[in-house]
Order: sequence, then structure tokens, then C-alpha cells
Amino acid sequence: MPAGYSQTPLIKKLGIKSGHKIVLLGAPDGYAEQLGAMPPGSTVRRTHRDGSVDPRTAIAVVGASE
Repeated sequence: MPAGYSQTPLIKKLGIKSGHKIVLLGAPDGYAEQLGAMPPGSTVRRTHRDGSVDPRTAIAVVGASE
């Protein structure tokens, strides 16, 4: 195992809970799949069609720009 590796699921590290709305802004391709199985009632999306974010969003994951 690499140094610093943890078996704690990414969803738990990020604090994602049932019913949370998660938005990915500029996250790399495949990031949503890396999160794994979402808790019941949780939703993941990039943004709305107009680029806005739902104000009820619980967690926003923002990717670094190059």
C-alpha cells in the first residue's frame, strides 16, 4: 500500500450523506465514478444547463484549473 493510503471511502471523507445534492464543477472526467456508491437519495450533477448551481447543494467539488 502507498504511504498515506486510507481505506476510508471518499464519500465518507467528503461527508456525503443521504439526500445530499452534490455538484461537480470542473472535476476531471470519471470523478463521479471514483466516488463510488452514493447514499440513498443523494444526487450528483455537473451544473444546471445554464451553468448555475442549485442553492440547496450540500457539497461542491471544484476541480483545479490548469
